Amino acid sequence: MDIIKITGAAVVLMSSFMLGMYFVVVNKTRIKNLADIDETWRTISAEIRFQSGSLPEIFKRFASHEYSFGIKALYKDVYENMVVDSEKAAFDIIWRESVRNNASKSCFLREDEEFLMQFGNMPVHLDIQTQTDFVNHMISMLDDRIKKAQDKTDSQCRIYRCMGIA
Repeated sequence: MDIIKITGAAVVLMSSFMLGMYFVVVNKTRIKNLADIDETWRTISAEIRFQSGSLPEIFKRFASHEYSFGIKALYKDVYENMVVDSEKAAFDIIWRESVRNNASKSCFLREDEEFLMQFGNMPVHLDIQTQTDFVNHMISMLDDRIKKAQDKTDSQCRIYRCMGIA
């Protein structure tokens, strides 16, 4: 009878440990993907400022870059829809649909998905200063979101970090 109790306790401990590890990995992946989005938005801001290329060209480069699968898929989807449906759909519609279709591949929370959809409101047909101001505002909000996510992960993963795992 004692063997069954010990085995049951070991199973409970291992399952709670594995569930905790799962959440650590999901949170760290989410933060990395948000940081990748931050990097791409900074690049978009610079590309717009220096008029280095059109948005479809920028998104095509991001789709072939070494980002995670979900981020690459997002930018590939945006690029393909901008090239194919450029006259049928506006940028905001294309961006929102691409985020909706690809956010689940990137460990984003529902509130992250809603936040990312706001980037589709970028004024693509206005002057360069207005566009870069918009992108820079979105970047500052994203930086705040990343910092909050890191603080939350640090507080929740303390026990795993003590064990040398996280």
